Amino acid sequence: FASEEERDRAAQEALAPLVGNSGVGLLAKLYHADSAFRLGELDAAVAGFDEVLEAMSPSDNLYFLAVERCAYAREAKGDLEGALQVWGRLSGRSGFYADRAAFHRARLMQADGKQQEAVELYARFEESFPESSIKDTVQKRIALLADEGVTPPPSNEADADTDTDPDTDTDADPDTDTDTDTDTETDTETDTATETAADAHI
Repeated sequence: FASEEERDRAAQEALAPLVGNSGVGLLAKLYHADSAFRLGELDAAVAGFDEVLEAMSPSDNLYFLAVERCAYAREAKGDLEGALQVWGRLSGRSGFYADRAAFHRARLMQADGKQQEAVELYARFEESFPESSIKDTVQKRIALLADEGVTPPPSNEADADTDTDPDTDTDADPDTDTDTDTDTETDTETDTATETAADAHI
C-alpha cells in the first residue's frame, strides 16, 4: 500500500462482509471499527466499538483491547465522560490490564480538571497495584499534582493515629504507691487511677 490510509480503507472493505456479532464476525467488527478510528472516522468507530462491547463477553481475551480502543475513540471525540464510563467496565477487575484501566480513569479525571478526584484515584492505584509496571508514571503524576498544591487526603489509619496516643494512658506509678503508703486518701486516688487505666486496655 502507498500509505497507511490506503491500507486501512482496504481493510475496511475486506472486513465489511464478515462483520457479525459472534465468533469471526465479532472479531471482524472490532478490527473494522479500529480501521475507522485510525482513519479519523470517530463516530463510526465509537458506534462499532460499542456494538462489540455489547456483544463480547468480559471473559473474552480481546475484551480489554475493545475497551481500550473504544475509550480512546471517545476521548478523541472530546467525550471524556463517555471514555471514563468505558474504562469503568474494568473497574474492580483483577489481572491483565486492570492497572491500566485504573490509571486511565485517573488520567481522564485530571484532563477534565478534576484534580482532587484524580489524585485520590492515583493514591488508590499505588495501594491496589504496588507491583504495576506503570507505578513510576503514577508517582510522577502525584508529584506534579503535589507541586500544584493538590494532595490526597490522609488515610483513615493516619487519622486514627492522631486521635489517640497510647503513651498518654494513665498508669499507676509504683513509686507513687510507695511514697503515699501513709496517706489513705492518696492511696484511694491512686487505686482509682490504676483501675481506670486497666479498664482502658480491655
